[in-house]
Amino acid sequence: MPTLKIDLSTRILSDKMKVFLVHPGARYSFYDNVLNNNVIPVDVPFLEIEDDKGVPDADKIAPMLERAREMRKWAKRPQSEDAQPRPPMDLDHYRIGLNAESGAQGARTKLRNSAQQVLWTIPGGSLVVIPAQRITDSALLAELVSRKQPRQIVRGRDHYKGMDFLARPLRNLKKVPMLALPGSVVSSARSTRIIEKIDGHAEDQLLRLFYGDYQRDSDYVAGVIAHTDDFDALVLGQMIDLHVAIEHFLRTGIALKPGRSLYESSITTVPHLHATINSPDGRASLESSGIATFAVKLLMIVAVSGVTLTVAGDMIANAQVVVENSAQQQVDDVLLKASANALVNFFATSGYPSYTEYLEGLQKGLERNATTPTGTAVIQP
Repeated sequence: MPTLKIDLSTRILSDKMKVFLVHPGARYSFYDNVLNNNVIPVDVPFLEIEDDKGVPDADKIAPMLERAREMRKWAKRPQSEDAQPRPPMDLDHYRIGLNAESGAQGARTKLRNSAQQVLWTIPGGSLVVIPAQRITDSALLAELVSRKQPRQIVRGRDHYKGMDFLARPLRNLKKVPMLALPGSVVSSARSTRIIEKIDGHAEDQLLRLFYGDYQRDSDYVAGVIAHTDDFDALVLGQMIDLHVAIEHFLRTGIALKPGRSLYESSITTVPHLHATINSPDGRASLESSGIATFAVKLLMIVAVSGVTLTVAGDMIANAQVVVENSAQQQVDDVLLKASANALVNFFATSGYPSYTEYLEGLQKGLERNATTPTGTAVIQP
């Protein structure tokens, strides 16, 4: 029996996942390392610790931290002192007089703690934001790998030339304009804090910016990017209408006809709309606490996949559909089956005229906006 196979291609994030701003070293010196090498170095020259272990307490590696402090101090010297020789590498040189300079102990502790956070404390899978030096440049967003993965050593540049730095690998790195970041994050990037946890609305904004479509805890988010100068209002209305209709059906068992959900007085639950639409490559996403969001995304995938819509609609109504998720290694079968079942029951109850109108309307709206939702749909024999 032929089957409509739909790949959701959406990340399912850990409920405990967090987002952090991490400054790329003094004078943004490690920005290029992050961009070109997919690593985030810690701004502690010649730090030597074993893989798969955290950073020892500051008092246990005080000579190493003092060497790092002196190296950093030397690297920031004024041009008038350019000929000053670099501090020695021998750790014995730093064992005497560790507290002779006021504030040295506190500086060493600060260096140790920042290294500990980046290399060990921040969980693997966390999203990190690396700001650029200029507001007109691009910030870097990436996921930290497991803290137990082998670290890398990178060679410093410019004022850090000739120095080695430990670095934690990153994955899935993306560039986004600094001006696309939430205002509170841009403000934090200009502060003296090396690492800052991002919470609340700014956290949600960054997740949408990086992942586009995702599910975390009870939040389901799915949307599209329009590759045109403007995002027309009709397709947004179609997406919202379909979302509300599916959610209403799941709650009541009543299938509304296309367009009716926008004026139905019994509607009590609606998705949130997040959009930046008055610009080239505008984006819009819907968010809710139910699977109706993913059901809408599955139908958007079908609408632009090139399959015959009347055939696809009939196959969904007759339960000849399977949903997969290539973006996730550990697939949540319950979520995928629930999304597929929601579509099957909604289409079977709606009937041919309604589900065909939904699919054809979505197809025209998405094509007008040159949108390409992530995911694929094919009919298999």
